[in-house]
Amino acid sequence: MSCQISALKSRLARGLGAQGFGQLVQIVVRLGEVPLLLGAWGPQGYGEWLMVSTIPAYLLLADGGFAGAARRKMSMLAGAEDKTGVRRVFQSAWMLLLFVSLALIALVPAAVYSVNLSELLSFKEIGNDSFRIVAVFLLLYVLVGFQIGLLTANFWIVSRYPTALFLTGLTALIEFLLLLFIVLNGGGYVAAAAAMLIGRCFGFLCLLTVLLLHGIRPRYGIRYAEIAEIRRLFKPSVSSMAFPLGNALNVQGTRIVVGLVLGPPILALVAAVTTLSRLISKVRVAVNQVLLPELSRIYGSTDAALFRRLLLRASQVVLWMSLFAALLILFAGEAIFHVWTNAQLDLDAPLFYLLLIASVINATWFTSLAPLIATNQHMTAAAYYVTIYGFGSLGLTYILATTIGISGVGWSAVLTELIAGSVILTLSLRFSGLNLVTWARSVGQPPFFLVSEVRRFLHVRPAGVR
Repeated sequence: MSCQISALKSRLARGLGAQGFGQLVQIVVRLGEVPLLLGAWGPQGYGEWLMVSTIPAYLLLADGGFAGAARRKMSMLAGAEDKTGVRRVFQSAWMLLLFVSLALIALVPAAVYSVNLSELLSFKEIGNDSFRIVAVFLLLYVLVGFQIGLLTANFWIVSRYPTALFLTGLTALIEFLLLLFIVLNGGGYVAAAAAMLIGRCFGFLCLLTVLLLHGIRPRYGIRYAEIAEIRRLFKPSVSSMAFPLGNALNVQGTRIVVGLVLGPPILALVAAVTTLSRLISKVRVAVNQVLLPELSRIYGSTDAALFRRLLLRASQVVLWMSLFAALLILFAGEAIFHVWTNAQLDLDAPLFYLLLIASVINATWFTSLAPLIATNQHMTAAAYYVTIYGFGSLGLTYILATTIGISGVGWSAVLTELIAGSVILTLSLRFSGLNLVTWARSVGQPPFFLVSEVRRFLHVRPAGVR
């Protein structure tokens, strides 16, 4: 048992390091793209790009959540040492994703070329021809993402997910560097979308190459694929769609609402403030990405006590690290924003404070989704998530932005987090066999245990010990 815990801690440390790199990349990308694109295209052009770039978020829903559900089930089967089951799930999911990809290649270009969407959205900078080409490139970008999502399952089943996390972060960095190169050299919207596609293709090849170098050969094919397996994956897979759909509605959807109600220039401001305030979400994203594969394997091995212990520790770390990050952003936010946007945008203080509060509330409950998702037992939570966090946020944003203006966007975020968090947390604690008092007592304590764990990991002896 001690060896198992030691191996778990080692994987978690490596996973957090890899995911920390990935989140650092995301921060660099989010902070870098605003002055880069705002300076190159102006508030109007940047606002239009933000609206067009919502396309991938919605096309990602087309995989039906099968890649994620298959990855989690493969990990649980690996924990139970069922190699045949792992191969069956992988090939079944790959066959389905191949069919979905071919269908999208046939349908999406036909749709965007039959409607003048640029004119429909009252765009001034992105013409209809450019819009169509960008849409096709972003479609291909998403399809490559489908394959990356399934390919990473091969890292999960051999407990090498830290490598997958690192390479995924590296892919995002390459995409951004290519985008940076294009925009700094006067490239437009089409060239920017092409750069993102090229970067993602390179990332897929990197992942595949590393797998092969480690002697892990992805078992592509349909020999072991089963319709029955696809049916078994159907319910958790379709339910998984609710999470990216809810996120897309909450982030990209509200951007469209703000753009239509308050205009693209205001959208550029809201997007920048949202990006700054949501930097603290990188903490819970980093922890959750490491938590999911471990919870899946532990659930497969039926160790309920370790399952609950890991969940409580993760929730504790996320909350306190997020609070620390929030304080840093609170005190330095205005100065960062001024430099970051090159003084082209003025920070709206009420909006900033409200969105920062919403991000802290999110850190309190979001980790509680992990045990439900990791075990493919998230169907009920998914329905609440898309209803409250997705459609609810859209409705609240429209109503409040229309009635009280830009600060309404912030109030909408706070209310959405409070309502969604109370529901999701209740469901998660019930599934995990925990009560609210035990959860609050554990999570509410500062994570001092991290000090000893970091010392042990770095092999640093306490003072006075010889």
